This record gives sequence, C-alpha cells and structure tokens, in this order.
Amino acid sequence: MRIGVISDTHGYVNPKVFDTFKGVEKIMHAGDIGPMDVIIELSAIAPVIAVRGNMDAADIATRYPENQRVQLAGVDVFMTHNGGMLLRNPAMFAERCGSKRPEVFIWGHTHRPESKMIDGMLSLNPGSAKPMLDLPSSVAILTLDPKEVPRAEIIML
Repeated sequence: MRIGVISDTHGYVNPKVFDTFKGVEKIMHAGDIGPMDVIIELSAIAPVIAVRGNMDAADIATRYPENQRVQLAGVDVFMTHNGGMLLRNPAMFAERCGSKRPEVFIWGHTHRPESKMIDGMLSLNPGSAKPMLDLPSSVAILTLDPKEVPRAEIIML
C-alpha cells in the first residue's frame, strides 16, 4: 500500500503534490492543515486521514483529533502533530501511544523531514509541504506491506 504523507500545509497545497501523490491509496496529514480547503483538495487524490496541529483554527481543531491510530495494510500506524516532543520523552510517548509501540509513527511540526528506524519503529516526519523558515517544501511516500518492514521516501518538491 502506498500512502502520501504530508504535514504543515498551513493553507497551501504545492501543485507538485498532485503528481507526487498520484496513485496513492490514502493520504495522511500530520497537522497544521490551515483551512478545510486543503483537505478538500487532497481528497481529490485519495481519502485523507488527518490530525490537528497547534496552528489549526477551531473548524479544523474540532473536526480532527490530536492523535490517530489506524491499521493500514495490516500495519499499526500512529500519527500526531508534535511527535518530536514524544520521541524525546519515552514516558510521554507510552502515555500517548499506549503500551504497544506502533510500527510507524508519523508526525510533523518541525518542518524538517526525517525518516529513521527507532527500535524497530519507523519514525516519519514528511517536513513542511509549504516552504517556510528557509526550508524547502517536502512530503513523503510511505510503503506498507504486512510482510515487509515499513519504508518511506522523502520527496523534495
């Protein structure tokens, strides 16, 4: 299963996202969405699973949870916005995610892309889809297969 992973759009969907996410089965948005128009645009590509971010206004904050835990292609995926804080604090991570660590942990907030394995868990931050803070725009493609280790590719837009 191919999944488009995006974060920190802040109301802007880079036109390159449409080609980059062509053929994905789902899109996961790790918060700081901006207006609902972003979700509508992304939904034209594939169904969207989203969480709210710290910059999201009430219409998004009341519609989307702080965390999402889903099974995709038989893989346990947990998504939140400010995941860096959780990665630095194992007790807080366990409190938020539960005693069973997810196989994939998706997060945003820092605007810096990162994909790495941490004790058997793929930690994935797609970076910011909106160029900000002198950082380039980026997204990720997550590939899930229950018979393989999850893998992600960071794509600079």
